[in-house]
Amino acid sequence: MDVRFENRPLCFSLDTGAWRSALLPAFRAEYPDVFQASVNRREKRTGGGASGQGEYEVTVLPDMSLSVGGFSALLSPAEVLLIENSNPSLHGLFGMDLLNQSRSVTIDFNAMRITLQRR
Repeated sequence: MDVRFENRPLCFSLDTGAWRSALLPAFRAEYPDVFQASVNRREKRTGGGASGQGEYEVTVLPDMSLSVGGFSALLSPAEVLLIENSNPSLHGLFGMDLLNQSRSVTIDFNAMRITLQRR
């Protein structure tokens, strides 16, 4: 996916099974200034997926704008998972909260590209 923050490319995984999008530890490592410059708090969440139910901690940041193939999506609030994942270079999970901000979504599997159209 062509996801960008501050016009820099990020590695995101499309997760249509997730109601909420999330940022991962790689994002925090690459953008430490975002965490120092903003008011953020730690909270606990309960959730699950294919790996089962569990409790985990997140750092909650204010709104964050991401560009997805030229479409501006607002991650509000922006939650950063404080658990390690199996892909340490992955910056985040792109879930239904961001997909639903568009009028339509097209996935081109041959080009491995996703296009979001404005409402």
